[in-house]
Amino acid sequence: MITLIYKILYKYFTRFLSTEKIWELEIKLGYVDGLGKPKKCRKCGCKYFQTKYTDIMDGGLVCEYEYICENCDSVQGVWSYGHWQV
Repeated sequence: MITLIYKILYKYFTRFLSTEKIWELEIKLGYVDGLGKPKKCRKCGCKYFQTKYTDIMDGGLVCEYEYICENCDSVQGVWSYGHWQV
């Protein structure tokens, strides 16, 4: 029951919530972990992602990459220079 309430809040009322509250909802609903790494797709619920490297420095150091849902091909998060952006 509580999860249903969180899903309704997330779907219909996120424009009225602060960034911190949205972040808490995404963690409670299992979309991201505490560091912001995607755990499941917000669109279809799939838990499998492909990694697309978008910036690699000379020597093979990865600076940026995207997590893309294997089911619906939507970008679920971007890791950039040590931090997740969702």
